[in-house]
Amino acid sequence: MHMLKVVVPTFSALKLDIEDRAFNPFAVMPNDLSINPWSVHRVNLSRLPILDTAGRGQVLYKWLNPHISSTFSQREVSIRKTGGRDTLLLIKDTIHSIFARSSGIQGDSIRRVYALRDKATMECDTILFINKLRFDLPTHAIICDGFFLPLTPGLMDNIRGAFGKLVKDGNIFNMTMFEEERVAWKQILPMMVERCRSTWQHTANCEYKSTGRIPQTNVLHEDPLCSCGRGKDVEGMVEVSLWKSLAPHVTRIAFSPLFVVSYLESVGRDPASRRCFVCRGTGKPDLKECSACRKVRYCSRDCQKKNWDAHRVRCKPYKH
Repeated sequence: MHMLKVVVPTFSALKLDIEDRAFNPFAVMPNDLSINPWSVHRVNLSRLPILDTAGRGQVLYKWLNPHISSTFSQREVSIRKTGGRDTLLLIKDTIHSIFARSSGIQGDSIRRVYALRDKATMECDTILFINKLRFDLPTHAIICDGFFLPLTPGLMDNIRGAFGKLVKDGNIFNMTMFEEERVAWKQILPMMVERCRSTWQHTANCEYKSTGRIPQTNVLHEDPLCSCGRGKDVEGMVEVSLWKSLAPHVTRIAFSPLFVVSYLESVGRDPASRRCFVCRGTGKPDLKECSACRKVRYCSRDCQKKNWDAHRVRCKPYKH
């Protein structure tokens, strides 16, 4: 008997592309009894502690900004530097901004309502309400407890008055996005719903079951979600007077930072936080990399000389 060994690299969920709409790294999996998120764990939002953000922006910044910034890999940091585009990076940037503005660590005031706009047309079909920020204790992460409102033409006819008040007084923050990110948000919204679903079940008339499609659509101004969770578990919407009349039309969602999978990519580092390998100084004006391996940095030639005997053993280009 002959044995054949096949070595296949792990397929990266980072290759989310507008041309490959069928692939979704944050899919949900239907079965006869239920629908479950595939690559994220469920959360019981009612049991998670609430993060107090009132007037605590400067205090929160010290630990929350490093937390939400650590989602970016070295590859994504490099893409941002060169002005490139990557769908997952775009999503991470949007989520980072939502966390930063919802907590008050960025901007002049706390923002809790977000309009996702298509960059090409500047049209909006997605409104996100962030009710609370919570501690996801099992993963030591922060999670957004929020609601999704689809701005479909039929719904807009019914909520025009209430939505007009929201636009006027809701302090909405507009976020523009390229088409590939807009499509990706449609893809990941079902996951955001399923991971926090606890008080309701999908019915026999669920659109997911009848059409066999999750999400329902990626098309602008169409709702990607089924109607089973609409208006369910929306006490957080009712608590806010300006949101209350829209509560029957929203679906509860939960999302957290999309952290790097360590065995696929290396966690990125903030260039501003880099320090000399020897004295931990920041360098004046800049740190200098080892020209051979580019793995370590020094603030001066003196520090490089001090470390050379130890470093040359590990400097792979030098050794070869």
